[in-house]
Amino acid sequence: MIPQNSAEKRYSIILFILIFSQLLGLYGGMLQAPRVIGILFLPLLLRELHVLNKIDRSTTVFFFLFFTTATISIFHSLDNWIVVKEICYILINAVLFFEILYFAYKSGPSGPKIIILSYTSFLFVTIPIALYEILFNWHFSNSRFGDDSIVGGLGIVKQYAAITFGNYNLYNHLIVIGLPFYLSSFSLVSRPFNKLLLFLGLACLVYIVLINGSRGALVCSFFVMFLYFQFFYFRKAHTKIYSSLAIIAGAFYLFLYVSSSENFIYIANRLNSSGFEDNTRRDLIEKGIEITINTNFIGTGAGNFGTYVDRKYQSTIQAPHNIFIEILAQYGVVVFISFLVMLYRLFRQVTKIDGIPKFVLLSSLFTFPLAFVINSVYLSNPYLWIYLASLFVVGYKGVNQKRVHAS
Repeated sequence: MIPQNSAEKRYSIILFILIFSQLLGLYGGMLQAPRVIGILFLPLLLRELHVLNKIDRSTTVFFFLFFTTATISIFHSLDNWIVVKEICYILINAVLFFEILYFAYKSGPSGPKIIILSYTSFLFVTIPIALYEILFNWHFSNSRFGDDSIVGGLGIVKQYAAITFGNYNLYNHLIVIGLPFYLSSFSLVSRPFNKLLLFLGLACLVYIVLINGSRGALVCSFFVMFLYFQFFYFRKAHTKIYSSLAIIAGAFYLFLYVSSSENFIYIANRLNSSGFEDNTRRDLIEKGIEITINTNFIGTGAGNFGTYVDRKYQSTIQAPHNIFIEILAQYGVVVFISFLVMLYRLFRQVTKIDGIPKFVLLSSLFTFPLAFVINSVYLSNPYLWIYLASLFVVGYKGVNQKRVHAS
């Protein structure tokens, strides 16, 4: 469906720009492109705040507790300046979150489709840039690794693509959370040429994930693709069984090829050395739980995980690398439970919807725990809140619009 009037078209364009602006990545620091755009359009949101009542109120409760707890943490945190910065991030990211909901609502029935096409366009445009990085070892100025990064233990220069996101783990993470939207576009386009472009783009995204060497991103990507084909192409029980066996066999063959191939030396080295285990992240989970207990379940204070770990454990790894630990260890049990309630009320919508909305929500639900241990930090970045707001739109609009149809 497409917007029926000029007002809906206008809000659809704003929604597209807001999501697509993630392409500019970390440039701008605190004033990254999505945040600047969000601030510019804030008057539109303030004019009709009542519209937000149409979305589950657990989101409002969460952000209230999130902001209040962060503010109170000034009195017990180790680094108050970091707390002040995190409070600013919370406010701006909350604006972004509710603007996505608002602009999608004002876009009319086409809101979910606009979000799907926005994420698809965003990921598709990153592909040629990423391939250029990999082929010519050229990277943006904000890359944290540089052009001569050496793969540990192998003594060779690492190939990777980070685009504008500073490091390849964040790019991997964005590919994973955007993939359900990207795959949904196959069902929204009808021209064979467009489907071919999407398929070539999908192959490139898998190649980029393999080169970047993220095991978690690789598992999530294959699971989302597997679920997509099962969801839309194999409906009968016997075809589901046969196709599942064929896909599993193909994935196993690919695993054997990648783990022994010099073309994917980084991920091959990681697979051969530790498989899919990650002792570092397990240690961080244990530290996070210990920190929560040591702080009487109120957390270290907003953004203070790294400072606390540095002073108590003298650890060189000072990022939580896990969204649940990041919330629990810094903001305490109350905010953590509120976040879980918000996720529960979001993902329970999967039982009330069908078609593309159901696929997007279901694949996001199953990959969420693994997708949010790929990067180092999440709460201060705008990408998390744009993503969650997009899922709320797809999930809740899908209740009244059982299937998003192609135009």
